[in-house]
Amino acid sequence: LAVRQQAGFVVCPCCFRSNPGLPIPLPAPAEGRAAPLDASTREAARGEGGGEDGGVGLARRAGVTAAEWLGLASEDHTALCRAAEIQGDAQVASKAQRTLAALRADAAEKRWKEQRGAELR
Repeated sequence: LAVRQQAGFVVCPCCFRSNPGLPIPLPAPAEGRAAPLDASTREAARGEGGGEDGGVGLARRAGVTAAEWLGLASEDHTALCRAAEIQGDAQVASKAQRTLAALRADAAEKRWKEQRGAELR
């Protein structure tokens, strides 16, 4: 959202496994804006409600998954998030948290540059 609005932001090193089905909205190619997510869209993204596909594939239409945003395979993203929340091994958790924070910052910077490049064309 911050990238889309060209706003400052902080990469937050927490909540790695919260809302895994929440799509990350991307600008629509024609308008340069992401489509707003209404209540029924959010419900379907979580697999709730009576959407035609029960939420399957909705994240792709409304945006991308966190794994896609970071450029990771879904399984790798899940494993990295689990490692980041390990309670019994601070060294492993710390490395995973720093890796996720770096991936988040890199993905935001990449999208920000892509958006700025599109505006300059």
